[in-house]
Amino acid sequence: MAKIVEFNILYLAQFVKSYLIETENYNIFIDGGIKRNEENIRPYLQNGKKNVCIVTHGHWDHIGLCSAIQAAGGILYGNARDKRYYTDFNWDWQVGFEQYKEDCNIPPERSDLFWSEIGNVAPLDKFVWDGDMLTFDDVTLKILELPGHTRGSIGIYLPDDDILFTGDALMGSGFFGGCTQYCDYLGYVRSMEKIIALNPKTVYTAHTETLSDHTGAELAKAGLETGKAIEKTVDEYLSTFKGAEISVPAIAKVVAEKIGRNFGGGACVSVISHLALCKAQDARIEKCLEKYVYGV
Repeated sequence: MAKIVEFNILYLAQFVKSYLIETENYNIFIDGGIKRNEENIRPYLQNGKKNVCIVTHGHWDHIGLCSAIQAAGGILYGNARDKRYYTDFNWDWQVGFEQYKEDCNIPPERSDLFWSEIGNVAPLDKFVWDGDMLTFDDVTLKILELPGHTRGSIGIYLPDDDILFTGDALMGSGFFGGCTQYCDYLGYVRSMEKIIALNPKTVYTAHTETLSDHTGAELAKAGLETGKAIEKTVDEYLSTFKGAEISVPAIAKVVAEKIGRNFGGGACVSVISHLALCKAQDARIEKCLEKYVYGV
């Protein structure tokens, strides 16, 4: 059985988890977490073992210690589709938060947290793709591409232990009361179907308690159902709203109310994903989407 250490770091009444798999000669970090976790991982970085970090995706709260791990000689693995997140933090802030400042409330503490916890630029050292196998001592890891939350979201699967690390790829109906957040709906559907088919015994996500006894597949099913509900609500809105201009936050508020979740940036991201799929059918959508960077 792989030896797994969990790091659970609180912020803004929420938490983010990252993990460490220990072997005889390696520290295998799953995600870089946020910078305030540095004190907790420093003893491992200094214990004489080789350090590697496999990042599930490039969002700010998963990469904050990537540079520290690299500085300790660590090798950083991730999917190339997310590579810009690791090197262009202004773009990262724009994509994740700034572009929604007129749509929903972005409090100053969100900006303060982002810039204090994202760490330093840390380009990926090695790209990983679906089906890649990585072996460190007696631990073998299989990379699963799980796009949806981001284009480059991946899962890390331990076949010998039937354990899957998913980062934010697996979120059910959403984290912390908010909506399920995906930039690529069709990719998200395929990813949930992949998790359901795999049906791992244990799943470690970044924002939930550990999912044991094959309950991860149930959360993936919940994610599919939520996605279908969002899709249906967006389609109904477009077919019934006769105004000259449509609005992402207006639709996102309807979606959040319909599925019983909080309105925020996550709802906007998912709504945009659905709008992008049907923009050829409605000239209003193209104009609506002009101000957004989406699909990343």
